Amino acid sequence: MGLALWIVPPASVRDKLKAIMDNPPLEPEIEPPLPLFEPHITLASVPVSVTEAKLKDVIRDIQGTFRVDFESVEAQQTYFRSAIVHIRKTAELENLLASIKTAIPVDVKAPYYPHMSLFYIDDVRAADRQLVIDRLFQSGHLVPCSGSTGLAINFAPEDGSKPDALHGFDADAIWVVLCDGPVNDWRVLYKQNLHPKT
Repeated sequence: MGLALWIVPPASVRDKLKAIMDNPPLEPEIEPPLPLFEPHITLASVPVSVTEAKLKDVIRDIQGTFRVDFESVEAQQTYFRSAIVHIRKTAELENLLASIKTAIPVDVKAPYYPHMSLFYIDDVRAADRQLVIDRLFQSGHLVPCSGSTGLAINFAPEDGSKPDALHGFDADAIWVVLCDGPVNDWRVLYKQNLHPKT
């Protein structure tokens, strides 16, 4: 696949997302199990011709944290888009993508970029891609926003005793990741922390 730019949630949000992503609601359990990976929003895919050093230069120029919000969820008929959360397009995100595109050749084709994958499911179990989404809605982990477009990911206990719904997050890091070979072999090459604008 090559290199990718990931928007990474704060640690507290990553931990909550991983609790869902590491436990897909499938019966019987998949063998071999689904690959585990860090929660992230894929901002762009980058050709292997672009050097790691160039990518570092590009993301070092990104100033300040920014908001990302969940728009919708969808199952697709490709492994790396098995179950994806679409991210709401904002002027800030569009400007960020535009600045990256002027510096390096990247793949940011709509409607898939940016997006957040929840699971990667092999073609032999393609029917499970929609099934995991349906079951996340049934369990209350995915909640459509009432009265407007949007999506919430709910981490509250099933009894609803402690509401904990996430509509998005303030991105505070961008990673450069080498997505080569099996998912479990992917490597983070560089982490750029973002800081609130003063």
